[in-house]
Amino acid sequence: MSLRDEAVMQGKAEKESGVQCAKCGHLNQRRINACQECGARLYVTCHYCGHRNQRAVMKCAECGERLHRSFWRRWWKTVTPKRTSVKPVHLLMLTVTVYLAYRIVVRLSNLVQ
Repeated sequence: MSLRDEAVMQGKAEKESGVQCAKCGHLNQRRINACQECGARLYVTCHYCGHRNQRAVMKCAECGERLHRSFWRRWWKTVTPKRTSVKPVHLLMLTVTVYLAYRIVVRLSNLVQ
Protein backbone atom coordinates (compact mmCIF):
# COMPACT_ATOMS: atom_id res chain seq x y z
CA MET A 1 0.00 0.00 0.00
CA SER A 2 1.42 3.36 -1.00
CA LEU A 3 1.69 6.39 1.23
CA ARG A 4 -1.08 8.12 -0.72
CA ASP A 5 -3.43 5.16 -0.12
CA GLU A 6 -2.62 5.23 3.61
CA ALA A 7 -3.30 8.97 3.70
CA VAL A 8 -6.65 8.52 1.95
CA MET A 9 -7.62 5.72 4.33
CA GLN A 10 -6.46 7.81 7.29
CA GLY A 11 -8.55 10.75 6.08
CA LYS A 12 -11.66 8.58 5.61
CA ALA A 13 -11.30 7.00 9.04
CA GLU A 14 -10.77 10.45 10.55
CA LYS A 15 -13.93 11.81 8.91
CA GLU A 16 -16.01 8.81 9.98
CA SER A 17 -14.93 8.33 13.57
CA GLY A 18 -12.62 11.14 14.64
CA VAL A 19 -8.99 11.07 15.71
CA GLN A 20 -7.63 8.60 18.22
CA CYS A 21 -5.03 9.93 20.68
CA ALA A 22 -1.63 8.26 20.35
CA LYS A 23 -1.00 8.57 24.11
CA CYS A 24 -4.22 7.56 25.85
CA GLY A 25 -6.33 6.12 23.00
CA HIS A 26 -9.26 8.49 23.55
CA LEU A 27 -11.38 9.08 20.44
CA ASN A 28 -11.53 12.85 19.78
CA GLN A 29 -13.59 14.99 17.46
CA ARG A 30 -12.17 15.76 14.04
CA ARG A 31 -11.18 19.41 14.16
CA ILE A 32 -9.42 19.76 17.50
CA ASN A 33 -5.65 19.88 17.91
CA ALA A 34 -5.28 18.47 21.44
CA CYS A 35 -6.75 15.40 23.11
CA GLN A 36 -9.78 16.18 25.26
CA GLU A 37 -8.75 13.53 27.79
CA CYS A 38 -5.00 13.98 28.34
CA GLY A 39 -4.15 17.19 26.45
CA ALA A 40 -1.58 15.60 24.10
CA ARG A 41 -1.16 16.96 20.57
CA LEU A 42 -3.06 14.96 17.96
CA TYR A 43 -1.14 16.17 14.91
CA VAL A 44 2.50 16.75 13.98
CA THR A 45 3.91 18.71 11.05
CA CYS A 46 6.49 17.12 8.77
CA HIS A 47 9.92 18.79 9.07
CA TYR A 48 10.57 18.32 5.35
CA CYS A 49 7.38 19.23 3.50
CA GLY A 50 5.17 20.83 6.17
CA HIS A 51 2.26 18.40 5.73
CA ARG A 52 0.04 17.93 8.80
CA ASN A 53 -0.13 14.27 9.91
CA GLN A 54 -1.70 12.36 12.76
CA ARG A 55 0.73 11.90 15.64
CA ALA A 56 0.39 8.10 15.65
CA VAL A 57 1.71 7.83 12.07
CA MET A 58 5.47 7.23 11.79
CA LYS A 59 6.03 8.53 8.23
CA CYS A 60 4.65 11.55 6.41
CA ALA A 61 1.72 10.78 4.10
CA GLU A 62 2.95 13.42 1.64
CA CYS A 63 6.70 12.82 1.27
CA GLY A 64 7.38 9.59 3.20
CA GLU A 65 10.02 11.01 5.56
CA ARG A 66 10.17 10.12 9.27
CA LEU A 67 7.99 12.32 11.46
CA HIS A 68 9.56 11.58 14.83
CA ARG A 69 13.19 11.90 15.85
CA SER A 70 15.00 8.83 17.11
CA PHE A 71 15.75 8.35 20.81
CA TRP A 72 19.48 9.02 20.30
CA ARG A 73 18.85 12.20 18.39
CA ARG A 74 16.52 13.56 21.11
CA TRP A 75 19.02 12.55 23.80
CA TRP A 76 21.93 14.18 21.97
CA LYS A 77 19.96 17.41 21.60
CA THR A 78 19.28 17.58 25.34
CA VAL A 79 22.89 16.76 26.31
CA THR A 80 24.70 19.12 23.96
CA PRO A 81 24.46 22.86 24.50
CA LYS A 82 22.71 24.95 21.84
CA ARG A 83 25.62 27.34 21.56
CA THR A 84 29.30 26.57 21.32
CA SER A 85 30.21 28.72 24.32
CA VAL A 86 31.18 26.95 27.53
CA LYS A 87 29.11 27.89 30.54
CA PRO A 88 30.16 27.70 34.22
CA VAL A 89 27.86 24.74 34.80
CA HIS A 90 29.74 22.79 32.11
CA LEU A 91 33.05 23.49 33.84
CA LEU A 92 31.58 22.41 37.17
CA MET A 93 30.28 19.16 35.69
CA LEU A 94 33.66 18.45 34.08
CA THR A 95 35.49 19.13 37.37
CA VAL A 96 33.18 16.85 39.35
CA THR A 97 33.50 14.08 36.76
CA VAL A 98 37.30 14.26 36.72
CA TYR A 99 37.42 14.26 40.53
CA LEU A 100 35.13 11.24 40.79
CA ALA A 101 37.15 9.36 38.16
CA TYR A 102 40.36 10.15 40.11
CA ARG A 103 38.83 8.87 43.37
CA ILE A 104 37.71 5.64 41.69
CA VAL A 105 41.19 5.03 40.25
CA VAL A 106 42.83 5.69 43.64
CA ARG A 107 40.47 3.27 45.44
CA LEU A 108 40.98 0.59 42.83
CA SER A 109 44.76 0.94 43.05
CA ASN A 110 44.56 0.62 46.87
CA LEU A 111 42.50 -2.57 46.56
CA VAL A 112 44.98 -4.16 44.16
CA GLN A 113 47.98 -3.54 46.48
